[in-house]
Amino acid sequence: MRRHILLLVSIVFTSSIFGQTLKQKAEHAYKNRDYYNSTTYYQKLLETEKDKKSRAVYSYRIAEGYRASLNYTDAIKWYESAIKNGYTDSKTLCDYSTMLIMTGNYVKAKEKLNELLSANPKDSLAKLMLASCDYATTAQAEKVYYTVRNEMKMNTKYSDYGAVMLSDTSVIFASSRIDDPLTDKIYEFNSQGFSDFYVSSLSPFDKTWKKGQKCVGGLNSPFNDGTMYYDKKTATGYFMQCNGLEGKDNRCGIYTSQYNQKANKWSPAQPFAYQNTDYSTGHPTMNKAGDMLIFVSDMPSGKGGKDLWMVKKTGDTWGIPENMGARFNTKGDEMFPYLLNDSILYFSSNGWPGFGGLDIFYVNLKNKDQKEPINLKYPFNSGADDFSIYFKDENMGFFTSNRPGGVGDDDIYSFASIPITLLAKGVVKLKGSEEFIPDARVYIKGSDGHIDSTRSDAQGRYVFTKLDVNVDYAVVVKKPGYFGDAKSFTTKGINKSALIAKSSGYDIDLMLDMTFALEKISKDEIKISNIFYDLDKSTLREESKPELMKLVTKLKDNPEVCIMLNSHTDARGSAAHNDKLSKDRALSCMNFLISQGIDPKRLKYKGWGSRKLEVKDAKTEEEHQVNRRTTFMVTNASQLESMGQTGLEFKIQVAASKTELTDKGLAKVKAALPDMDIETEKGDDGYFKYMVGSYKKFEETAPIVKKLKTKGVTGFVVGYNNGVKIDLEEAKKLQK
Repeated sequence: MRRHILLLVSIVFTSSIFGQTLKQKAEHAYKNRDYYNSTTYYQKLLETEKDKKSRAVYSYRIAEGYRASLNYTDAIKWYESAIKNGYTDSKTLCDYSTMLIMTGNYVKAKEKLNELLSANPKDSLAKLMLASCDYATTAQAEKVYYTVRNEMKMNTKYSDYGAVMLSDTSVIFASSRIDDPLTDKIYEFNSQGFSDFYVSSLSPFDKTWKKGQKCVGGLNSPFNDGTMYYDKKTATGYFMQCNGLEGKDNRCGIYTSQYNQKANKWSPAQPFAYQNTDYSTGHPTMNKAGDMLIFVSDMPSGKGGKDLWMVKKTGDTWGIPENMGARFNTKGDEMFPYLLNDSILYFSSNGWPGFGGLDIFYVNLKNKDQKEPINLKYPFNSGADDFSIYFKDENMGFFTSNRPGGVGDDDIYSFASIPITLLAKGVVKLKGSEEFIPDARVYIKGSDGHIDSTRSDAQGRYVFTKLDVNVDYAVVVKKPGYFGDAKSFTTKGINKSALIAKSSGYDIDLMLDMTFALEKISKDEIKISNIFYDLDKSTLREESKPELMKLVTKLKDNPEVCIMLNSHTDARGSAAHNDKLSKDRALSCMNFLISQGIDPKRLKYKGWGSRKLEVKDAKTEEEHQVNRRTTFMVTNASQLESMGQTGLEFKIQVAASKTELTDKGLAKVKAALPDMDIETEKGDDGYFKYMVGSYKKFEETAPIVKKLKTKGVTGFVVGYNNGVKIDLEEAKKLQK
């Protein structure tokens, strides 16, 4: 019912076939779209038919019947029989190719489509199908980030489709199942029951969805009902119903029904306020405010078969429907829209290149630059029909497919995202060389409050594995005696497993790999390039500020560093003039740093005039320029270098693991010591080691070990001397 919906459907009451020949019965059933009986009659005719032309016609009509009733495998077999007997017109080859695509046989489909294009190079449909074959072949090789499960208890051998949530533990869906063969009406088009709504509940034991029970109340009619949008705020279902409540209409329309959750009962169905009695409408979805309806219709002013349309409400009045245009609609069919968070519109289409049949696509309505829908790809899409997607939340939901391997005709599938693994790793080197810096402390902090740290190994390497999506991260690298370095990156917008590194397209700073180059702190002067002044003036020019901002960043990243700003002139001019000019220039640099938030207590300045010339006896302007320079030097370099000597310390190891532990794995430690940070190190043996605390005396560790023991954690003390692990007994001796 759901794919033939929006055809001008009517209930077929066939006239008496009493006294007709078998051929007349077959033709009568085929003409009236009673495909279940027509295929049976034609197969009986073939048992005795010798004429090749007649065999071709019968085989073709059997294939068409199976195609219309969505039995693609049997359709392929009978198309091949028809073609073998001479039925080789372009439509037959096209329909045969379609069935091959629907079953995922893209290689053979391409062969037949190329035959069609050889005979008619302008065949636009064949070109689209060929593009779909190429697209699907490439897309199938891409990594999958979702698991998909057939909800076998919910599905039957009939068509089950369009699942949406009524509550956290109940789902409403449509089904053409036949509960009672003696009383249920049969839809002769596909020999299934008329589609009705059912409710399934979630099993608390295995988290699967149970067999559905038919909805109670006035929701279901004696005819076809399906594809619902449910508004939880108003407990209202907006759904499609075909043939009218009494079976007298030759169209589909949108109806509403109220759900009484306490009584588990639906009110009698009522026509939706907006209806167009001249054409079929269905597959409704709405925005959260309830004043915009997106639906499907076969109105003649559309782009092709079935199109997506939109109608808005002002006050209590619904306006005139608008076709949603070429951004969504094609010459094919666009159906089953679903609006997620008023921003992402999902729908199914067979008019855009995809895997075959109906594919699920989406458009970000807020992104005006997105001109075409994006295919949701495998595992959501297959060569068969895939449609009616619904999100319970951003990570899980339902969709419907008649792909091979299901329980029956259309089946409901649940999906869930595979937990994303994001790694950030890199190396720490000495600036200007390939020399690795071991034992550098690398800190990471996320906008979600997550804090972690590690040390670089003997090859300068480090890695973080506890990253989450949609978080901004800052990474800081420090080592005593070096200028620290900092970079940032974001995992916002990343929806797949990735390595935050240049090779994967997620650069740590969008320019470089996650390599940190630390600069050794020394007492030597460090030149600040590109510092410019007007002739004989001390005012900074705008071109100088970007370079000084780099110094600002360096000072903010290294708050313990204090500097002296030095300004030098060339030898031209008097000594007194040059001394004053250089002093004023150094002061202007210092004032700029202060204006950017650097503490004045960390800054000194001095003008050296022409007393420290780089090029003595300078002759050319280039040589004079070398002498005119601004530099800085670290005034507390000796103190900073000595900070690397941490001396004797005792830490408590709480865990060691070959694989990195999750927060859950460290839960007992955090419960025992909620206010203490857990330090992570990866040793040369490949083990991740987890430490807490830093104590100068061994005796200070005893209370912490005791606290850990109350939560079932065994902690043992490890000794370090100047950051190097040593034997515990040796550490105790050094303490004495």
